[in-house]
Amino acid sequence: YLLWLLLHHSELATQARELESELFLDTANREIFAKYLESADYEDLQAGLDADLKSRLEAIYHRDSTDGMDKGYADYRLKHRQTLRRDSNLEERYAKVIIRLRENYFKREIEATQAALEAALEAGDTVPLETRLLELTAALLEVQTRIKLASRGQSFYAGR
Repeated sequence: YLLWLLLHHSELATQARELESELFLDTANREIFAKYLESADYEDLQAGLDADLKSRLEAIYHRDSTDGMDKGYADYRLKHRQTLRRDSNLEERYAKVIIRLRENYFKREIEATQAALEAALEAGDTVPLETRLLELTAALLEVQTRIKLASRGQSFYAGR
């Protein structure tokens, strides 16, 4: 959904430059986003993609439902459809998508770090991983707090 928003609302391009490509779980979407940041316009973006990514880009651009999209995109759209429809403010929709992507990113990173920490316990070198896990947990809690505030009608700020 984020890529769809960016492709259809060029006014979000400046804000998009501040995003981390790691927010995208899907590798193809991550690659399209990276090319999006380098491109001047939609035609330029298309020209910089191979056939598979170009096909994916077209599917995203012309999509108004979840049919045929990757599972992450489809799940997000289905889960948040009512909320996204209610928000007529583009900035608010953009902020909600970003904050949810960040929440998912931190959850994935925490899971991966926990797995690495378990493996490192045998080697006895866990300090860097423990520190990373604490940082990720704090970031996830911050994101979840913002989501809770937004659900109470307070500002939904997408910043880090």
